[in-house]
Amino acid sequence: MPTAEEIERIHSEAQESGYAAGHAAGYETGLANGRDEGYAEGVARGREESTRLEALMQELAQALSQSDQQLADQLLTLAVELASQVLRHSLRIQPELILPVVREAIATLPAHHGHPLLFLNPDDAALVRSHLGEQLSHNAWRIVEDAAITAGGCRIEIGASEVDATLQSRFRRVIDTIGARSDWLAPPR
Repeated sequence: MPTAEEIERIHSEAQESGYAAGHAAGYETGLANGRDEGYAEGVARGREESTRLEALMQELAQALSQSDQQLADQLLTLAVELASQVLRHSLRIQPELILPVVREAIATLPAHHGHPLLFLNPDDAALVRSHLGEQLSHNAWRIVEDAAITAGGCRIEIGASEVDATLQSRFRRVIDTIGARSDWLAPPR
């Protein structure tokens, strides 16, 4: 793709070329037909050439704009993929990052009656039991191991209420907020 300086240079050269061609044609026609007719015809040709060049410049500007948008979309997709990989790697290195997620999910629930269920990946369940087990059992929480939940996320059910704090749902909310595609959110195979 041409740079802005190259586009400006092409535009200037095209204008100069169009002007010179119109001037030369007008001059020649003026010599052949008399000065007034040749001048008017030269001006008309110059305007036609200028209009044609302006249309070309608009097409070029539109193509550049589309290219910029495609590049921005590709960069956003790359940034989201990198964030996903960094998060998954961080969760492998620091699995205790699940603890604030669980606390935040519990805090979003209104006062409850009944027996709340906390669904966690089996690896996360062991960690949550060791760090929050006493507090959860004191408030009648039951931890349910669910291999379908990706490590780093959880889901809570209490009566008709549900809090979805799975990794995929949290990422989907972020992605929806910034308006990007979320097809990469499928769980890893």
